[in-house]
Amino acid sequence: MPDFEKARAGAVGSCPAEEPLSRLIAQVLPGASKAVHRLRRQVLQFCANPSARSVLLRGPIGAGKSTVAPLIALGKYVAPLRREAAETIVADLRLEAPGRIDRRLLPWFVEFPVTGLSRGLAERALFGITAKAATGVAAGPGIFEQAATGRGSNAGATGGVVFLDEIADIPDELQAKLLPVLSGGKFYRLGGEGTGQHEQTYNGVVISASWKDPQDSIRPDLLSRLAEWEIALPSLAERSEDVPTIVDAILQAVTASHYRCIDEMVEFEPRVDTEFYKRAKQAVVPISSATKATLSTFDWSRHGDLRGLVAAVKRIAIDRHAPTDVLQDLPETTSSGVHAPHADSTGLLERLLVRGATGESLVSHVSTLEKEERKQLKKRLRVDLGARTRVTTALGIEPGSLMKQLHELTRTRRRAPEKADNP
Repeated sequence: MPDFEKARAGAVGSCPAEEPLSRLIAQVLPGASKAVHRLRRQVLQFCANPSARSVLLRGPIGAGKSTVAPLIALGKYVAPLRREAAETIVADLRLEAPGRIDRRLLPWFVEFPVTGLSRGLAERALFGITAKAATGVAAGPGIFEQAATGRGSNAGATGGVVFLDEIADIPDELQAKLLPVLSGGKFYRLGGEGTGQHEQTYNGVVISASWKDPQDSIRPDLLSRLAEWEIALPSLAERSEDVPTIVDAILQAVTASHYRCIDEMVEFEPRVDTEFYKRAKQAVVPISSATKATLSTFDWSRHGDLRGLVAAVKRIAIDRHAPTDVLQDLPETTSSGVHAPHADSTGLLERLLVRGATGESLVSHVSTLEKEERKQLKKRLRVDLGARTRVTTALGIEPGSLMKQLHELTRTRRRAPEKADNP
């Protein structure tokens, strides 16, 4: 028998807790599509491998990177446990929201969003600071120390898990300082360099995430350490057949969260109108098959992907809004996560260059393009309640008069005949 066949015949599974861990992953990442099966398999493989210490999560904004990161943190903790111990943890698991593991169960998991911080603040948060670093500054650990110590709890076999969100935005000056941390080397708190004190070593897991291409902003030696493993998260468009199942999971989680909030409010404030909130519990709207079908065909890539779907289900089920109104009112986002303009962003010159020769004058070409733009704007504002609200608010237009003004926008006026010049 070849050596490979002998090794495979003697295999004992990917990890001691493979079965309960697989159920945990399926609970957080529901669905039956090929895309989600691939995602679950990759997460299981990374969690089950004791020597896998860094992973880069890639995917569009809203695809669930902040859901997968704590799942990996818990998976890394559970994977080497005996099966009965793992079964207990999985059975007691509570999801705060769809796919969102209660962070209080993960004291060894520390999340750090890199975006928008100055070098000084980011360096202090990452590596900690000594009392001698600056006047009036209290000493404190950075996120790597917090993860390694479990913030006072046992970090288990993970050694701690740090989640660096939006890693592509990390300042250039900090990239060199991260290299020794990811290599299991030594680093120091701010103010402790060269003193021989406050020396730290981190041997835990590092999860990083980015919707951007990190090759454009991260030095190659650091990227190779961050992306020892890489997991691509599929968008909802790649797993549209999973949307009904995901909607059911979202509805179950948001309903439980809604009930929990009501119960806590009633418990801590005796003057709350309990009869009203009892009726509110009963008024949660189920999601019909027709609505699930509509949600399955909606273009979520322009509306926050999975995050947008969660928001829509909350408004339909808890706020009892009509599904058509909810979908019309969803904010449109670009890959950067901000409101996107509805009109074509291509410049006038670029659109002129692709029109081709028609024998018309420049004025006629421009007039035709402007008319097309006005028609597109009118059509969009007719069907998009959210866009109408933003326009009326920004321009100070009365909502009741907007539709009349839209009619004026594209109405063609008959030009008065030009008067002949006097002889």
